[in-house]
Order: sequence, then structure tokens, then C-alpha cells
Amino acid sequence: MNEQILVAGEALIDSIAAAGQAPREVVGGSLFNVAGGLARLGVPTDFATWFGKDARGQQIAAHARKLGVRIVPGSAQATATSVAHARLDADGKASYTFEVESDIPTLENLGDIGHVHIGSYSAVVSPSGEKIAALAAAQARRATISYDPNCRPDLMGDPDAARKKIMALVELADIVKVSDEDLHWLYPGLALSEILAQWAQISIPLLVVTRGAEPALVSVRGKTPFHALASRKVPVGDTVGAGDSFMAGLLTGLYRDRFIAAGSARERLRQTSFADFGVALQIAQTCAAITVSANGAYAPTRAEVAAAF
Repeated sequence: MNEQILVAGEALIDSIAAAGQAPREVVGGSLFNVAGGLARLGVPTDFATWFGKDARGQQIAAHARKLGVRIVPGSAQATATSVAHARLDADGKASYTFEVESDIPTLENLGDIGHVHIGSYSAVVSPSGEKIAALAAAQARRATISYDPNCRPDLMGDPDAARKKIMALVELADIVKVSDEDLHWLYPGLALSEILAQWAQISIPLLVVTRGAEPALVSVRGKTPFHALASRKVPVGDTVGAGDSFMAGLLTGLYRDRFIAAGSARERLRQTSFADFGVALQIAQTCAAITVSANGAYAPTRAEVAAAF
């Protein structure tokens, strides 16, 4: 099996405004952050995305090259590059508004991809959502799949309609990371314990539920009770990209231990225990801790993670 990872979804410009400060523009987007995080950690990564040939698009392409991400040909066809306006409160927590054109190029002659990562609004809204769902369904026959819903209510619309699309992708995935905020938006009025009981019935090989500064919860193949990871207390610059950094670290650890993008990876995922994912989960937590201690969606290097591990 090819050990290459394909990430498919949005790349955009984050216009970040801290309280009382003028906005600054940096390259972002949940899927770009994951692709960049993987590449910085030494994982060979292709990225199918959508941006324009304008100055902002050129900024995305240049930053991808700097990080070592290979942009899939045909990705630079948007009318204009998408922008997310992030406003930071006094605690560094981000809220977003968006100007987006969400698509991905037609993907042909992909060859033998070992793993596909998808997520966020680009996996739900049209036309990118339909293309990404088709990609995941086709590749799931031979590759491992990871998914992070990373819900954006302003873009995803009605939670009921979004939930149907999201759950179809969850059913395809071998690894799912989801936040408690995502789950509460998708299931208004339900307690987290009730939602987790429903999700446990899906028997996802590896399900990680992040809860901000609280310990993440982990279930392996639907087993309950969920395991709570020990939380790491670090100074917080802001939370931009923290979940994406966690995802990149988790996938890097799974890649390292050959639970994804490797021969018989899916079979191995279905025969594991919680302890088998210990190193991957520690790498994920370390990456997220480094990211939140910086400003913006900072992607740590392999050396930085090793030093903090």
C-alpha cells in the first residue's frame, strides 16, 4: 500500500483580529492546518483544495511549499480565495465569520492512496461536500479514512441536515475526532453523556472527543466507559488551530505505528485496545499544547514535539 496521505478540503486566509487590534492575515483552514501539521511532522502529504490565483491564493501556495505540502493539481481554480474572519476574545478564544467558495478539483489517477483525511465545512457544503463524500466512499475500499466534523454553524446551516451528512461520513471513517462543541450543536438539548452513548453504538475503531481544556475522551470500537486522557496545562496564546494540530499529531502517531496508510492497517485498527493508541494520543496532545501556547495556527515540527514529549 502507498504510504502517502491525501487531505481533502478547505484552504483559506484567516483574518485574525485580537481584541482592540487590527486584523492580520495568515494562511489557514482546518484541512490546510492538518495537511501542514502532518508535513511538518514528517508525514508525506498531498492536499486537494480550492483557492484562487489572486494574491491570497499565491500566499496559500507559497506557505504550502514552505511546509512541504504537495498541492494537488487543479486546486487553484477558485474565483477568489476564501477568507475566514476570526475574532479573538480576551481569553484568546476564536469566533468566525466566512467568505467562502467551497470546492475541490476533480480527482483522477490518484493511484494507491494509503489514507484520506476529510473534515469541517468542506465535507458538508456544496459542491465540495458531494465530491469529498464520493472520494471517501471510493477510497474506503482500500485506504483508511479519518474525519473531523469541526462544525461551522454559520456555513453548515440547519443542524439536522448537517447531521445526516456528517453521520454518513462518520460511518465510513476508521478514526473520528470530534469536539464537545460540535456534538452539542449537532444534538441540541442532549447531554454529552447521551450523545456519547449514541456514538458508542457505531463502534468507530478510534473515536476521540476533545473538550477544550478538559480531558479528551476516547473510545475504541465503541467500548464504554470512555477513557479520559490526562489534560496538559499550558499557557494559552490563543486556540486557533488547536484541534487541527491535535488531529495532525494523532494521525502522525497512527502513521508511525502503522495503524493508517499501511498494509492491513484497517484490520489492525479493529484488533486494538486503548493502550495501543497511547503514543499517538500523547503526540496529539503535545502538538495541541504547543499550538495553543503560540499565536495563530502554529504547526509544530517533529523536533519540537520530540523535545516536549
